[in-house]
Amino acid sequence: MEIFIRELTLADYDAYWQLRLEALENEPLIFGEDPSEHRALSRSAIEQRFGCSGGGNFVLGAFAQQRLVGTAALTRAERIKRRHKAMVWGVYVQPAWRGRGIATRLLQELIARAKRMQGLALLHLTVTTTNPAKRIYDSLGFVQTGVEPMSMKCGERYIDEYFMVLRLN
Repeated sequence: MEIFIRELTLADYDAYWQLRLEALENEPLIFGEDPSEHRALSRSAIEQRFGCSGGGNFVLGAFAQQRLVGTAALTRAERIKRRHKAMVWGVYVQPAWRGRGIATRLLQELIARAKRMQGLALLHLTVTTTNPAKRIYDSLGFVQTGVEPMSMKCGERYIDEYFMVLRLN
């Protein structure tokens, strides 16, 4: 099965919106955004994720059988003194497509694009301690720099998060 990875555009809005909602509903212990918050987002907020307003933001999509099955996103810091950093977020692959290296390929493409961005020196992310994807980040060279206890609360359960960084230069 061939997997095609490309940057999402506004033409992918509906597929992205639905996949993101699926991720938030199916993986509440992994994502910091609640499904209700996603449902309340305006179209322009999602357009910003797609980089329509410039600034170096983008969302990559993995397609199988012409269907969006995975995502990984990058948001570059806006302030002048922080423009050397970007946040990796929204990494998700549908359960039926896991175990095929799709998340790794999405992240490899994201890192390659980040390395080509003028002045970008550091990628950072957070990953919950309950998320098995941490091993993927480790394998790609991300380094854990700390842990935030009780970073999220899902129902009555508190979830800790690892802080991780990848130096691009």
